[in-house]
Amino acid sequence: MIIDKNILIAVVLSNTISVAQGVEIAGSEWEILPTVGINSSIGNSESLQINLGLQLKNEREKWRHYALIRGIKSTQNDVRSGERYDVAIKTDYKFDESNYVFGTINYEDDRFSGYDYRATEAIGYGRRIFNSKSLLLDLEGGPGARQSKLTDTGKSDNEAILRLGGLFQWNISDHTNYSQDLTAEVGKDLTLATSTISLRTKIAGNVSTNIQVTLRHLSEAPAGKHRNDMQSSVTVGYCF
Repeated sequence: MIIDKNILIAVVLSNTISVAQGVEIAGSEWEILPTVGINSSIGNSESLQINLGLQLKNEREKWRHYALIRGIKSTQNDVRSGERYDVAIKTDYKFDESNYVFGTINYEDDRFSGYDYRATEAIGYGRRIFNSKSLLLDLEGGPGARQSKLTDTGKSDNEAILRLGGLFQWNISDHTNYSQDLTAEVGKDLTLATSTISLRTKIAGNVSTNIQVTLRHLSEAPAGKHRNDMQSSVTVGYCF
């Protein structure tokens, strides 16, 4: 007899906890979004995946700030099979409702990617193409730099990059929101493209589900590694 049991436990403290409820800073609000997800499978094999994350957002008249800290760890039959940590910080200075300049710093440590780490910094110009009640589209681009280190050889690499990005959000209804975040880091030796798609749906009251898929493509991968990588998650959350 085979018992295959999948347990998905996710607590998403979402729809923002506004610091401005207690402290208001120059008419702006801090939004705090902590996330926790546990995916467990028991049967022919045992697996466990833990996701922890924290997002911070702040909107002011001239400034827009965003920060993300995220960690993912998974095991298969008590053997570590995945471990990844991400840190992303981005600041926009708005000239008006449509035009802005940005600065961004990203750091990733994926223990199974063949890289000890990858870090990028970029500055550039962005434009909000449209922003309505239901649709939002940002496009941006600018120069930057990337530092990386291979795990096997310890070789370090530094190169200039062109960073291109786009953010699309669609409020399909009062209960459903779709978003897609695209970035491309184009360098002479390596190009990295990332697409993150999210679909959030309110079930009842403050309870919602979120389906997220992240696709990554490397123009050239380290020996023994794949150029394409995908991560997916389904979470159930309570918003307050």
